Amino acid sequence: MENLWLRIENRIRALGAVGSFGPPANDNSILAAEGLLGARFPEDFRASLAIHNGDAMKKIGPGEWQSDGPFAHLELLSLDAMLSEWQVWQDSIGAQGLDPESEGPVRKMWWNPLWIPFTVIGGSTWHHCLDLDPAPGGEPGQIIEIVDDEPLRRIVAPGFRAFLEDLAKDLERGRYTLDDDGLLVHEAWR
Repeated sequence: MENLWLRIENRIRALGAVGSFGPPANDNSILAAEGLLGARFPEDFRASLAIHNGDAMKKIGPGEWQSDGPFAHLELLSLDAMLSEWQVWQDSIGAQGLDPESEGPVRKMWWNPLWIPFTVIGGSTWHHCLDLDPAPGGEPGQIIEIVDDEPLRRIVAPGFRAFLEDLAKDLERGRYTLDDDGLLVHEAWR
């Protein structure tokens, strides 16, 4: 996992992006989050958290923080932010439910408490989640994409390591460029 993060960090620096990733999470905070969620994270995700606990954060006002990561449309959540987003889905969004659709071995559900959001995409309730309760034929820890106002639930990577590999490859292949604020934007968002 360390070599993979080095590839990502080196490419981000080479592109001249501002922003950074957060410090490591300690074992106690990982165990506490798992306890609150009632699930154990996949080993590759735990190893990643021990390197970076999401994006760095910057204070924007009294008691207000926001991501200070290098990507314009992709926020990597810290453990605290993951728990907060998960709770929002538990309390309100998950109860709204349209008729769900699934693509691949993803449970045909609007919300599953064993879907753990670890990104925010585009500054909204659009997430990549660890799927710790896949449909038959799926793998625990596969990465799915969910959106609060879209019924489709689909796999985007077979696991967290593959998710980061795809990110590294996109950075290395020039699929990210800098916006006017010095943040990285994927070609799909330009």
